[in-house]
Amino acid sequence: MSVGRVLATAAGLWAVLAGAAYAHGTRVFLSTPVSPPEGFAWVTLASCALLAAGNFWLLWSVGRVGWRWAALSAGAVVGLGGQAFYWFGSWAAHISTAPPSGLGWGASVHWGFGWSEVGGEFTTWNAIGLIFLLVAASVACLIFGVRGWRRTPVILGCNALLYALCLVPYIGSGALSHGWPGSYTHMACRSQLANLGMEILTHARAHGRFPDGIQVAAMLEKANRWGSRKCGICPVGAARERHPQTYRWNSRFSGMSMEEFRGLKGTEVLLSCPYHPVRDDWPERHMLHAEHLLNTKFEGGQEYVSLE
Repeated sequence: MSVGRVLATAAGLWAVLAGAAYAHGTRVFLSTPVSPPEGFAWVTLASCALLAAGNFWLLWSVGRVGWRWAALSAGAVVGLGGQAFYWFGSWAAHISTAPPSGLGWGASVHWGFGWSEVGGEFTTWNAIGLIFLLVAASVACLIFGVRGWRRTPVILGCNALLYALCLVPYIGSGALSHGWPGSYTHMACRSQLANLGMEILTHARAHGRFPDGIQVAAMLEKANRWGSRKCGICPVGAARERHPQTYRWNSRFSGMSMEEFRGLKGTEVLLSCPYHPVRDDWPERHMLHAEHLLNTKFEGGQEYVSLE
């Protein structure tokens, strides 16, 4: 087998493995004119039309290029520049088994990821997209001999303004990124429920009864280490919604004594996740049952709650 085939096969296999590995976490694609979220495909169409029309007018009016060549060049600037940018962003998203955010098409919007979460990546990737556009426009200017200290800078400056206009729908709506949660994100939800279960059990042992609704709400408001903003918010909900719901506490257990609790059936639910309803095709249950607190486990001398 030739060296070229070996390298090509290795590159393809690495891309597949990298994509599979990264799919376990929360997949994040940044919103750009060539990588719109679900429901924003019209932005790509509008952006292409705006950039093509703008470059046609700039080459024809400012660059003094014939209208036929101006039309052909404008289409090439937008089409080839945009395609090259998308390919680069898609490649970057699969470059390793823990790749950075990149570009993708049509996934669900991460409404919960605002400027504090993905603002820097949104700005960076759109700056890269602008560079691709400006390089393509510069090549067109060189090919047709557009010279002068005014003409080329005007064409490039107007392209920058047009690109910024293409981002207005994303910035205005807050649809800065899109993607989907992988299995590790779902596992983080179960880990949060288990940790909350241990905290609730510790409180019940210390006070002889379970916490009331106010005390549980305070537990849910605490910051956590699993990627969502609070202990009581599922990481899936934290990505999907601007104002995600917290885990649902069964008020029946508020103030319940330990003696009464030990006499209950193990199937009673204390906490449940609103983003993981019970499904026959989903074997894992995102619920904290009484049996989980009645049958704690030990490892390395430390007690913990397990949802397994």
